[in-house]
Amino acid sequence: MASFTSTHAETRALPVSPAHAAERFAQPARQASCHPELAEATVIDPTRVRMAMKEMAHGPVKFAGRYTLSFTRDGNNVSWVSSDGNLHVQGRAHFLQGPGGCTMDFKEEVRLDLDLNRVLAGVIRPIAEAMMKKGMRGFVERMAASITSD
Repeated sequence: MASFTSTHAETRALPVSPAHAAERFAQPARQASCHPELAEATVIDPTRVRMAMKEMAHGPVKFAGRYTLSFTRDGNNVSWVSSDGNLHVQGRAHFLQGPGGCTMDFKEEVRLDLDLNRVLAGVIRPIAEAMMKKGMRGFVERMAASITSD
């Protein structure tokens, strides 16, 4: 079994209050609408969404992530963790009062486990981890735009 892990941390200024940003960030439907490479999302309840990623293929390796994200909001802090799937995600976003709005302090880690031999895992690792990081950066960009568009 090969594990591929990528993390992304970013601080970004948003022209909205911390409470507004945290409220929007914790909405499962909004999360799904900002997620890159998403094939399907089903909102289960106000704190959970089931995600199905588009299949990605790189040579002989194919993968389609499926997982459920659960969100917890504590004031201006939002955290999330995945369950019951083949992609492991955990993260948090803290929204702090800042000049002209707030500052979002974002951090997320994504881990993918694939049944690959060592040689193939070595070839795929840099591609998979770069794609994961690119997806997280794109998500933050779309989420920031979504939060500030309301």
